[in-house]
Amino acid sequence: MRDEVRITWKQNEKGLALIGYVIVDGKDIIGNAYIRNTIFYNEMPTALQALRQADRFLFDRKPDLDNTPIFIHFMSSIPAYDKIYSFGVIGIYK
Repeated sequence: MRDEVRITWKQNEKGLALIGYVIVDGKDIIGNAYIRNTIFYNEMPTALQALRQADRFLFDRKPDLDNTPIFIHFMSSIPAYDKIYSFGVIGIYK
């Protein structure tokens, strides 16, 4: 079903950012796009908490990384769902 969040560290002109994506609809994706979009959006804080917790030792050693902004692209063939959302900074998901 491809119910996954992919996130990577990227360097940009302002510093580091966490850039990710989820696939809302498309080839080999099962489920209603509206429902998948809603679930991904509502559950993203939980996924980001898991990421922050999993990398807690990194953040303990480099606390400035808690200020890293997060941008998630909700990929969809439907323009209403094909958006990039800001989820704040990773530090709020401690």
